[in-house]
Amino acid sequence: MEFISAEEFLKQPEEVQKALKDWFKDNIEFYDLYTTIKYSDVIIIRNDKQIKAIKEYGIKDNVIPLLTEGQLRQFIEDRTQTIVQIDYYMAKGYTIYLSCRNEPEIWKCFSDLGGSLIKAYWDVACKIAKGEE
Repeated sequence: MEFISAEEFLKQPEEVQKALKDWFKDNIEFYDLYTTIKYSDVIIIRNDKQIKAIKEYGIKDNVIPLLTEGQLRQFIEDRTQTIVQIDYYMAKGYTIYLSCRNEPEIWKCFSDLGGSLIKAYWDVACKIAKGEE
């Protein structure tokens, strides 16, 4: 499974990390992944006890969500109240369009995002978390 590494997550400003951690806490499900700064093992959410602990106690500073493409897409849609659409152009890579939910028009376009879909989602999610949408 492909996910954003802890190292990449920690490169982001505190405001981005907080926004993504808060979203993760509110949307955590079975088989989601996270790690800790201290141990750096990948931890898989396998039971209600783990989910309850994260929801009740929040995500501590040492917990880092390992976000997948689907989670990043969902974060973008949740934060912007839009639908994500994707195109790929050989010369420029991915383009991500955010469309209004009730209208066919494009609300925002992020282009020239390179050839990796997870990195394209990551770039857009970080911009959204910073309030650059």
